Order: sequence, then C-alpha cells, then structure tokens
Amino acid sequence: MVNPYVWIAGVILILCTHGAVYWKGHESGVEGERAKQQVEIEKWRQNADAAAELYEEEKAKKAPMIRTIYKTKEVIREKNPDFANCHTGADGLRALSDRIDLTNSGLATPGMPGAGQAQGR
Repeated sequence: MVNPYVWIAGVILILCTHGAVYWKGHESGVEGERAKQQVEIEKWRQNADAAAELYEEEKAKKAPMIRTIYKTKEVIREKNPDFANCHTGADGLRALSDRIDLTNSGLATPGMPGAGQAQGR
C-alpha cells in the first residue's frame, strides 16, 4: 500500500505550484492592464493639452473684441443710467432728475461754469 503522507505531500505540492502560477499570471495580467490604462491616460492627456492650447489661442484672439465690448458697454451704461437700480432715495432721485433736466436743456449747471464762461477767480 502507498504511504498517505506521500499522497498528501503530492497534493500540497500541486496546490502550491498551481497557486504560484495563478498568482504570477494574475500579477502579469494586472501589470498589463495598468500599462494599457497608462497608454489611454497619456492619449487623453495629450488630447486635453491640445484642446486647452487651442482654447487659449482662440481666447487670445478674441480678447481685443471682448475688451471693446466691455468698453462699449461701460460707455453706454454711463450715458444711460439705470434708474431702477438707483438706491439713493427720493431726494437723491430728485437731485439726479434735476441734473438730467439741466443737462438736457443745454443751460449751464448752477455752480458750474458753462462753455465759454469765465471762472470767477
């Protein structure tokens, strides 16, 4: 009859070798997947960098137009005050309205020399 210790040692040897082979294959597979993922990440980064560069170029091209729009907007805002956003109260609005009426009438503003008037110094 065969010694049972030999059979147990053989089964343990087979299990250990199969386990080691499985573990080595698993590590190789993980490393392979990580390498593939790293390649995909690099492609994505290159694409993102190229897109960011194109965005910055277009933004630089449009910067003068944007500045012009903001300046035009400020000029229009100065010429056309928004009374709905005026929070000065009734007296402040009355004074502002009087000032606008004087400006639109073409008369000199009280206390301010008009065009062609000499300053009394």
